[in-house]
Amino acid sequence: MQASVAKDATTLGWLMAITFADGSVRRFNSFGAAAFPFGGHDYAGWPGFQVSGLRETNGSEPPTVDIDRGLSGQGLITFTEAVTGLVSGRPVELIVVDFVSGASHVPASKWRIGQVSTTREGNASFELVSLERRDRQLVLSTFEPGCQHRFGDSGCGVDLVPLTVDVVVVSSADANTVVISGATQADDYYNLGAIKFTSGQNAGLAYDIRDWALSTGMLKLFSPLKRPLAAGDAAQLRPGCDKSEGAAGCGRYNNLTRRLGFSDLPDDKISIPAVEQMPDTDQSSTGWGGGYGGGGSWG
Repeated sequence: MQASVAKDATTLGWLMAITFADGSVRRFNSFGAAAFPFGGHDYAGWPGFQVSGLRETNGSEPPTVDIDRGLSGQGLITFTEAVTGLVSGRPVELIVVDFVSGASHVPASKWRIGQVSTTREGNASFELVSLERRDRQLVLSTFEPGCQHRFGDSGCGVDLVPLTVDVVVVSSADANTVVISGATQADDYYNLGAIKFTSGQNAGLAYDIRDWALSTGMLKLFSPLKRPLAAGDAAQLRPGCDKSEGAAGCGRYNNLTRRLGFSDLPDDKISIPAVEQMPDTDQSSTGWGGGYGGGGSWG
């Protein structure tokens, strides 16, 4: 590879693999080959992509890579997928390759897609952000009246497995409404919870729940669906927690002894400086990715 990266090298290119929420991986090359074989996979190049910018920083901000590629109604990445956010946040593998000799180098950073912009002409720009460098930043510890634990984590201790039910989509009148069958809990039980789809076009995606009505089997979502639903799509349903001591929080789950909250704070929130932290950068977004205060997130 050393000879390949000499300053006068002309046979270097990039390979990019994007992992989607349903576990599928889509692969591209930057040098136009219709299908470049590498590592047992084919990397498509028509349309492929091009690297339009590389930014290294002094460490205060993460390095980024700017990617440009064409989109269409069909293909490995469609215009609809880019516009509706299905690409945003997805993990990416970048490989530098000599497309003549086959020598390769994998940059040390792990990447995810950040900001995505599209044009009416069917082009898109993707910003890839380095996770390792992004997470090496000064973190503030935050204290607020609600419980500090994430619902179902080791600190919380609530076992979410017996609370999870399998359901089936009956219909969807609009992007924020889902009618399901298979759930039998009373009205509002799943408020602040989450629904994760396991089949159909939304497979692997999870959404926070704003309201649940048993009589109609209707869920109202905080955020609109990113893809259409079809009758018969399968999903899993979990309740949430409002982080309080009451009937929608720790009181519901008989978990007051493990609640880590600061109910007597004089203000809504207090932040204090903390030491530099290195969060885990290998977080899978195929889990329950809701986020209403962490109450209904699927982790």
